[in-house]
Amino acid sequence: MTTPAGRAMARLPRPTAAGTPPRPARKPAAWLKAAAPATALFLLACLLPPVAQPQAYHHFAAAVAAGPLDDVWNVLSNLAFLLAAGAGVLHLRQLPAGEVPARRLRLAWALAASLALTGLGSAWYHARPDDLSLFWDRLPMTWTFAAVIALALDGDRPVPPAAGLLPLLAYGVASVAFWQATGNLTPYLVMQGGGLLLLAVLAVCRPRHGFPALAVVGWYGLAKSLEHFDAAIAALTDGWVAGHPLKHLAAAMAGWVILRACCRPAAPPLHLRHGPEPAGGPRHRGVTAPAP
Repeated sequence: MTTPAGRAMARLPRPTAAGTPPRPARKPAAWLKAAAPATALFLLACLLPPVAQPQAYHHFAAAVAAGPLDDVWNVLSNLAFLLAAGAGVLHLRQLPAGEVPARRLRLAWALAASLALTGLGSAWYHARPDDLSLFWDRLPMTWTFAAVIALALDGDRPVPPAAGLLPLLAYGVASVAFWQATGNLTPYLVMQGGGLLLLAVLAVCRPRHGFPALAVVGWYGLAKSLEHFDAAIAALTDGWVAGHPLKHLAAAMAGWVILRACCRPAAPPLHLRHGPEPAGGPRHRGVTAPAP
């Protein structure tokens, strides 16, 4: 007859040949929960009307030719993405072991890589702007959006990094492939606009240490404004600079702000911020124990 203690021991994981217990299997529920943001983006894209890519988008104000480049400032301004990614890599490599949770660290590395690829893809597009080169501009941008959304939700969803990132990456790749195949830009716009809306909601409703949602919304909102007023800024500066190259600088700054925040250790719990409690019980400030 099995005793209660024996039944409890039977439920423990059996040690492997090396003497260590096997790693617990990842539950499918964790992956389903991680896929929720990508699923929400997909459903929203299905509900919205199709949007075509306007061909006037490929014409930028105050284009300055230099050598083989027809628009040198829109090409060279993408160095800002490479600088942001490089600075982020340096900070990530200098972090002491265990100072930042491994899950957040892996997502930060993914963001740094996607920022570098975004700079290369955008430079390639602006060297010869058309729909085909724009595909290689937007593809790494969706990877950046995916990494940013995964980092923003990281503290709320204790799931493996791959589970939090892969569904968003898959949606991003599918959105630009769908645009190239059908001409419908809606799924891509939903990922960009939906991600920005999510960050705005987090900044207002759930500000917390570890992800600078408000700063990111500010920098990326500025980037989109500079893109929209490309020609107006060129007219204001007599053609010295237009809005689109400045957009690259502001968007790269948003990426750097996130990478910088990822290099900071998480804040300790509230009950530990003033030091451990004394052995006799909770600390009561300003109250002394009565004399015996």
